[in-house]
Amino acid sequence: MAEFYTSVMGFSRVPAPPFPFVTIWLYHPSGVTMHLIEGTPDYGLVEGPARDASTGKCSQHVFVQGNFDPIHIRRGHHLAWTVKDLECIKAALGTRGIPFGTSTVPGTDTRQVFAFDPEGNGLEFVYKPPPNQEL
Repeated sequence: MAEFYTSVMGFSRVPAPPFPFVTIWLYHPSGVTMHLIEGTPDYGLVEGPARDASTGKCSQHVFVQGNFDPIHIRRGHHLAWTVKDLECIKAALGTRGIPFGTSTVPGTDTRQVFAFDPEGNGLEFVYKPPPNQEL
């Protein structure tokens, strides 16, 4: 999963403490730090909301006849990232064959891209143009 965040979103791996479980720390030039931690099945914590427990992979239930419906992500648990360039995100997802959906927030110029990471976590990428900037 670290490869997704480094190649698609521009994070870099940074040293993590020597915990007795798998830990990957990622850093983004914007200052965001992300920790990917190995789950502990004994705790019964919920996995990614779109993850199929039987296969451990992202469930395909949100893909209807090959068309991605972004409503499934924006109305469920997801991470939201504000970005400066949605076209770059769409290109990064598209070249990797990762399905995504797009939307515009009603009554605004705010545009969104929705996708799942490899673990089934919903992602929202948000672009809001600065005031007085044309789309």
